[in-house]
Amino acid sequence: MASPLPASDAPLYKRVEQRILGMIQTGSIPPGRKIPSLRETASAMGVSLTTVVQAYESLERIGVLESRPRSGFVVRQPAAALPPAGAPTMDAPVARTVRRGEIVRRVLETLGRDEVLPLGVAQVDPALLPARTLSRLLAEVSRREPDRVAHYAPVAGSMELRRQVARRLALAGVLAAPEELLTTCGATEGMSIALRALTHPGDAVLIASPTYHFFLQMLELMGLRAVEVPSHPHTGISPADVAEALDRFDIAACVLTPTWNNPDGSCMPPAAKAELVQLLSSRNIPLVEDDVYGDLVFPSSQPGNAPRPPACKAFDDHGVVTLVSSFSKTLTPGYRVGYLLPGKAVATKALEFKGMSTLSGAAPTELAVAEYLERGLYDRHLVRVTRELEQQTEAMRLAVSRHFPEGTRATTPRGGCILWVELPPGGPTGVDVFLRAAAEGIGISPGLLFSNSGGFERFLRLSTGLRFTPQVEQAVARLGAIARGM
Repeated sequence: MASPLPASDAPLYKRVEQRILGMIQTGSIPPGRKIPSLRETASAMGVSLTTVVQAYESLERIGVLESRPRSGFVVRQPAAALPPAGAPTMDAPVARTVRRGEIVRRVLETLGRDEVLPLGVAQVDPALLPARTLSRLLAEVSRREPDRVAHYAPVAGSMELRRQVARRLALAGVLAAPEELLTTCGATEGMSIALRALTHPGDAVLIASPTYHFFLQMLELMGLRAVEVPSHPHTGISPADVAEALDRFDIAACVLTPTWNNPDGSCMPPAAKAELVQLLSSRNIPLVEDDVYGDLVFPSSQPGNAPRPPACKAFDDHGVVTLVSSFSKTLTPGYRVGYLLPGKAVATKALEFKGMSTLSGAAPTELAVAEYLERGLYDRHLVRVTRELEQQTEAMRLAVSRHFPEGTRATTPRGGCILWVELPPGGPTGVDVFLRAAAEGIGISPGLLFSNSGGFERFLRLSTGLRFTPQVEQAVARLGAIARGM
C-alpha cells in the first residue's frame, strides 16, 4: 500500500485522490478490483477517514470508482475509448456573408433560462472561482481608496492592472510595457475595438472552422464576410491553408484562437504559430489573437514548471498581432475585466474607440483583480482550477463514451473547458439533440453555431467547466439516449 503523502499545496483529499488515481492508471489496481478500504488508506497515507471519504467520493463523481453496497469502492470498468473527433473536410474557401445571428440568439436564449442545465456554456463552474476572495479585495480597495473607485478611471485603465497583465504576458512569451496595454470590458470589447480599427463593411476576415460563434455574430453585425480555413482538433489551423486563402482573397484581418480554440480545443504548435505570424507579417495582414483560454493548461500537458503555450504575439516582430484576452474564463466573468495589446494598425485608434464605447475602465473591479494578481493568488488559483478542469474533462469523456451511441467521436483537450463531440452518421443531428434536450431542461451548443459554411451538423459542444455531479452524469446519459434516437 502507498506510503505517507509528500508535502504539496494541493488539498489533502486531492493528494489522496491523485495517489489512488495513479495506482489505477499504472495497473496496480485493475478494473473491477476493490480498492483498499477507507481505514486501510487512512492508515497507510497518514490522513483522516474524512479525507479518504472525500477522495473516494470525488473519484466516484468523475466515473473512476463505483460504490457497491457491502463491497466498498471498486475500480469502474473502462468504457470503450472514444476515437478522436475528425478534422473538417472543406471545399476551397469562399468569402461568404455571415448569417448565423438568429440561431446563435436562439441557443443563447435557451442556455440562459434558469431551469436549463448549461452544458453548452464555455465557462468555469462558479464553485471553482475565488468569488469570496475577490469580494474581500474589492471591499479592501474601496475602503483604502474610496475617492478613486468612485470616479472615472483613466481611459486606458488602471496602471496597477496593466503592470500585472504585462507580467503575466511574459509567461506567454510576450514582452509588453504596461503603457502599451489597454484594459477592456472583457475580451468582447477588445475584439470589437480591434475589428473596428482594422475593417470596413464588406471586407473579408479569415477565421477558423469551427470557430467561436460570437466571432461569427460580430462579423455579421459589422457587415463583414468570412473566409474559413479548417481547424484540426489537435493542431489547429495550418499556415499552408492560410497562405492559400491569402492568395485567393483580399483579407483585411484574421481572427483566431490559436491556444485552446473554441469549440474544438485545438492548440497550434509553437512552430506553426511562428510560421503563421511570419506569413502574415510578410503580407502586412493583421491578426487579432483571442487568448482568453491561454492560461487554462492541463497539468498533464505542462510537465514540471513548464510555461503555458506561447501566444502568437510572442513571435510578432513587426506589430501585426493584436492580442485580446480577459480574466472572464479563469477568474471572474462578472467583473468584466479584459485587456488589449494592440498591434501597430490598432494602436492609433484603440484608445479613441474605447473612449467612445465605455469612456473609462471600471476602477473597483480592475483594482481588485490587480491586487489578486499582485499577491500571487492567481498562480495558486490556476494550479487548482486546471487540475479540476482536467479531471472534469476526462469525466465528461468517460460519460460520453458510456452513454452515447457507437461511432461517437470526441476531442482529447489539453486545456480549456470544452469537449467537441461528433455524433455518428445516420442519427440525430446536433440541432435535433439541442431541441429535444432543451425541452427537457438540458442546454448544449449544436455544431451548426460554429461555422458559416456548414459541415458541423453532427457535432455538439459540451462544457467541461461544470463540476461533474450526478446531475451532470444523468444529463449526459439523457443526451446519449437522445443521440441514439430514444
